[in-house]
Amino acid sequence: MAICGILFLYSADGSKLLIELYLTDEPHIIKVSIIGDTGELQKILNSGVDANTQNANMWTSLHFAAFRGKIEIAKMLLENKADVNLRNHRKWTPLHWAASNGHLDMVRLLVEHGAEINARTEDGSTPLHWATFEGHIGIVAYLIEKNANINAENRSGSTPLDLAATEGRVEISILLLKNGADVEGGKKDIWNNQKMARRLKAKIGDIATPLYHAAATGHLEITRLLLENKADVNARGRYMRTPLHAAALHGYADIVCLLLKNKADANAITINNETVYSIAKSDEIRKLLKK
Repeated sequence: MAICGILFLYSADGSKLLIELYLTDEPHIIKVSIIGDTGELQKILNSGVDANTQNANMWTSLHFAAFRGKIEIAKMLLENKADVNLRNHRKWTPLHWAASNGHLDMVRLLVEHGAEINARTEDGSTPLHWATFEGHIGIVAYLIEKNANINAENRSGSTPLDLAATEGRVEISILLLKNGADVEGGKKDIWNNQKMARRLKAKIGDIATPLYHAAATGHLEITRLLLENKADVNARGRYMRTPLHAAALHGYADIVCLLLKNKADANAITINNETVYSIAKSDEIRKLLKK
């Protein structure tokens, strides 16, 4: 990924010389695609060079075009049989990069040319996961329109709604919920079964509901939104903590107050026998819990 870092640092002013200086090990077709030289790219393609040429990390020219939002380069590559679904060493497709970096026109182009809408990266994330995580609501809306799996879970068990809740993406959370996102993130049944939770504890870092994530990260509006959409106020997360545990632990008094008003169980006990009161971060929160 060093190349990507270099592009962020040096390509903002369009300096061709600076970009070329750091691409000496790249296949020529990839260099030209990164720089965005359509004339030179056409010459290379006309000479018979494979549009699907990959570098050491299995990136193609189309990956880089998608990464940078270079529409004309992408069109030329696709017209010359570039494989829209080729994956790099981390299993990212060009669509993942376009969705992650906010290039809506590129996303449309790739989907129109057969990009797999629910393609998975090495960690199981889809383009919708990445568009949600980075806050690109237009791309989220487009992917949903194209029947992206709105409740897909990555290998960490996170759905797009989990990511929206964690990152404080209010408008995206609303959009996901309106289009059928599971308000519990598919995890309610797992964590309400204490025997199953104990068995899973050693194997997974964190499987929690969107409400838990919102409470743990201090996002009051998303917490309110999820409660309005009938999220289980006492659903369990990591260590069998409830959203109230999470809010108290991290010091979010406003969220503690909201959860209590929505009948959160102030006496809930975790897998480690922690009460909400015992892990509360501040006296203000402890006072709220005593009321």
